Amino acid sequence: MHAPYLLIQLYMFREKQRTTVNPPADPMIQVMYEMTNGFTDNDLRAFSDYVAKLPPPKQAEDQGDAARMRAAGDLMTQHRCNACHGLDLAGRDHVPRIAGQREDYLVKTMREYKNNIRRGYDATMAEALAPVSDAQIVELAYAITRFR
Repeated sequence: MHAPYLLIQLYMFREKQRTTVNPPADPMIQVMYEMTNGFTDNDLRAFSDYVAKLPPPKQAEDQGDAARMRAAGDLMTQHRCNACHGLDLAGRDHVPRIAGQREDYLVKTMREYKNNIRRGYDATMAEALAPVSDAQIVELAYAITRFR
């Protein structure tokens, strides 16, 4: 991930703004709240700079079913995923890399944005996912995991 994106996420954890669920239903949210508690702004910057230098996740070994990949590609274009995440889905600045992420993580995250369980620092993801069905979320996650 890019340092600016990580910095924002770490800030949101420190300020307990990462989710609308209170207390958080996801135990990892609580872990992150506790980990960042007491971090200074300089600590957040140093940590985000360090993590940004780690290698990106490995892509899925299989290239996926060609028909599913095409259909998901059409969905990405229709819902403008690549407008923010880039044509290679590698993200930039404050927009995260989604290419190669775990499929289960992508499904969970997109569902949370769509249902306003997970907050972003703006409403872009909730708005982008509003017209997307759950079946389409599953297909998008399948393709994004295998995106090359």
